[in-house]
Amino acid sequence: LGTTEETLNSTLDKLGTTEETLNSTLDKLGTTEKALNSTLDKLGTTEETLNSTLDKLGTTEKALNSTLDKLGTTEETLNSTLDKLGTTEETLNSTLDKLGTTEETLNSTLDKLGTTEETLNSTLAELQKTEKVLETEIAQHNGTAEELETCSDRLFDTRSQLKAARKFENISRWDVLYTEPFYNRVFTDELYVQLTSSWTMLRKLVGVNITDGVVSHFQKYHVESMCDVLGNLPSGWGMLRKFVGVGMTDGLVDHFIEAHAGSECENNTES
Repeated sequence: LGTTEETLNSTLDKLGTTEETLNSTLDKLGTTEKALNSTLDKLGTTEETLNSTLDKLGTTEKALNSTLDKLGTTEETLNSTLDKLGTTEETLNSTLDKLGTTEETLNSTLDKLGTTEETLNSTLAELQKTEKVLETEIAQHNGTAEELETCSDRLFDTRSQLKAARKFENISRWDVLYTEPFYNRVFTDELYVQLTSSWTMLRKLVGVNITDGVVSHFQKYHVESMCDVLGNLPSGWGMLRKFVGVGMTDGLVDHFIEAHAGSECENNTES
């Protein structure tokens, strides 16, 4: 009986040591459980996996408490239980490692997202600058369009004036000054020579009735350059030399038409 009592005492001591080990393990498991819960909260791991693990740990804890209360559980069962707990701890550690890897992946993704956000902000800034440049160019374009419209109106008015000037009762030798080489341009020596040279080709038409067909012929076949039609005019243009270097404006042409129309059929007349 004494030996048996000693054996029982030894067994109780071992069981006490085992109980402390189990309690320590349970404390570690509790700490691990808190760490897991914190990690799962941050990383969004599902609650079902942790609850299942906690249920298993709770069942294991109840089994161990029952074993300690009965004191009849063999050391092998305790060792087996400890082995199972060790396996569970390894599983938990493996899970923590995987969660750590997941956290690193998330952090890397967040870094990439931050870089992408910076790139987007930079792109938006460039787009805003481009938008301002486009607004400026559009404003300039609108201004140019207005100027073109104004020029178009002036051209229309000029064409209307030319059309009216071509009527038989309004025809003047000065109407040529409304044409492109002269109108709104500075009158030069070259233009003066063009105006004062003779129309030698017209001598071939002496005795010919000047009809629409004849005029159309000149307009169609003798306009390779403005000099062919406008450069060889009758004499009597000597007065124009006084206006070399002067811009040929509406006022100036109107002056010639109004003040010098009486001599348009006379040759070598200077006013």
